[in-house]
Amino acid sequence: MQGIILRNRMTGVLRLVVPLLVGVLVGFPRVQRLYGPMPSRMVPAQFFGMHIHYATDQTSWPHAQIGSWRLWDSGVSWSELEPSPHEWNFEKLDRLVQLASAHQTQVVLTLAYTPRWASLRPDEKSSSGRMGAAAPPRDLADWRDFIATVTARYRGKIQYYELWNEPNDPGFYSGDLKTIVQMGVDAYRIIKAIDPRAAVLSPAMMGSGPGLRMLDAYLKAGGKDTFDIVSYHFYVTPLPPEAMLSLVNKVKEVMKTNGIGRRPLWATEIGWTSPYKYDSQTSPAFVTRTYILSWASGVQRVFWYAWDNQHWSSIQMLMSDGHTENGSSVAFSNVERFMLGKKLKECKRSGTDWNCLFLDANSDKQTAVMWTEDGHVATSSIPSQDIAEVFPLTPAPLLPNANGKVAFNGQPVVIEMK
Repeated sequence: MQGIILRNRMTGVLRLVVPLLVGVLVGFPRVQRLYGPMPSRMVPAQFFGMHIHYATDQTSWPHAQIGSWRLWDSGVSWSELEPSPHEWNFEKLDRLVQLASAHQTQVVLTLAYTPRWASLRPDEKSSSGRMGAAAPPRDLADWRDFIATVTARYRGKIQYYELWNEPNDPGFYSGDLKTIVQMGVDAYRIIKAIDPRAAVLSPAMMGSGPGLRMLDAYLKAGGKDTFDIVSYHFYVTPLPPEAMLSLVNKVKEVMKTNGIGRRPLWATEIGWTSPYKYDSQTSPAFVTRTYILSWASGVQRVFWYAWDNQHWSSIQMLMSDGHTENGSSVAFSNVERFMLGKKLKECKRSGTDWNCLFLDANSDKQTAVMWTEDGHVATSSIPSQDIAEVFPLTPAPLLPNANGKVAFNGQPVVIEMK
């Protein structure tokens, strides 16, 4: 598979140092098996989602293929699109949508941040820094007009709409449950009437406690009739990617309990955040493991936060100049190229060692991806005579073989079988 992996020059043996966090996966048997969302389904390009905040300003478009793009923290919230009543500013959103189309990238637009003039509490502080943005609109007619105007303008151009961002956090939504459910009812009805091909995502909850409780409450209050796809933010900072599996299972349990267990589940935000810092070895490893484990656990799209956030995000894909891609972007490109078009047969965990087996869509040729979640060095049991090629998914050199066996650590290693 020469030419698939992007390599940069790094020397020496890299060892990922991640503390073994007791209790992260409490209750799992020693060997845990996970299966893809649909074992017969090939991994699509749209699975690889991203946040790019400054794409029309200072950030170069990624070299990697971006299958899906969530427009959040991108200067196109409701408060920015309609700064005054019925006075619209679509110039930036027009450019972003055109850019996405040029790169064959699907768009998710998050519908949130009430303009101050429309806010129920215009002098209330919000996490965005905009006064009144977290409060619901004083008059829901303004919300309905916003939804109708945006959907009509971008009919056939924006494929997905998301009903608010992290409403379980008062800094993002300070209204009551009844109001946000009604906002969802109104938005869904209007979007489907104007653009029947567009799909609607649920309000994106976040976290294991309040997020799960609000998702459950939203669904029980009638919210399950307001969307097609469940959106959730699977942050587990400072834990490693394997910790998200427990949260994914909890979200799926809430979905099942409320009768929507078969709907798609998307991770519309995932990443690692300040104040924690991750080095040039840990960051690429976390990127690759996140995308592999998300697919294995049944998450059908993953939107990394973020490509170019130099403030809050601890693992971004660019250097501060906004153009130079780093080791994490190399890892993103590598894992995307590796997974695209393949089928996942099985992912299994033994202790802290992981082995995910992929099948070539055309030949059913088997390829294993192996890593350790705590960074210790392990060896593969695959006989050397059955191996065609071995290469890393991160910009790290392979570890020396141990007694003729392939060695690996926290950096995922691909073992391609003959």
